[in-house]
Amino acid sequence: MTSNSRLALDGRSTSGRKAVFLDRDGVIVEDVHYLNDLNKVRVLPGAARAVRDLAAEYYVIVVTNQSGVARGAFTEKTVLEVHRRMVQVLWDESGQIDALIYCPHLPHGDVAVYSIECPCRKPLPGMLNRAADKWGLDVAGSHMVGDTFRDIRAGQAAGVRTILITGQYAAEPTDPKELNTESASDLTEAANLILADGPVSGQPQR
Repeated sequence: MTSNSRLALDGRSTSGRKAVFLDRDGVIVEDVHYLNDLNKVRVLPGAARAVRDLAAEYYVIVVTNQSGVARGAFTEKTVLEVHRRMVQVLWDESGQIDALIYCPHLPHGDVAVYSIECPCRKPLPGMLNRAADKWGLDVAGSHMVGDTFRDIRAGQAAGVRTILITGQYAAEPTDPKELNTESASDLTEAANLILADGPVSGQPQR
């Protein structure tokens, strides 16, 4: 497993805490296909407020495949710069991201060092499992929100509740029934579904 977590929870006790795992492109920011330009970091309508609302009750952790690194489309430095810009835009609207984890790998990629089979690449659950193990998260009480089958399969493999984004910004026309998952039109609706249940215990103390 690679060291791909670039931001981390700030040292608070997380044992038994519940988290919401979010895919990045098509969920928080517009999916522009290989986001390598800071000027193209556009937070989707309502996403900042949804992140803010979720962060009041859950830890919010972004888990994203970034195979563009393995394909040679951009570097890990670019990924970090994009994440810093996204975090700043969200922060300006009171939306807090607790951690960002990404997988830069791809089997048969163009950049040899990243051309590997990685257990973190969704639909495998490595990024979620890593976060759960590292911070002692309550997996059964946690959630995964994404806009592709990879996100949903990763969440299901990790044992968390899943919600598929199906609205106009979704990356692919995936049928929620085929994936046996809940669905929402965007992150705002997904957040409302999650918060309607609410964490039973272990809310973040911010």
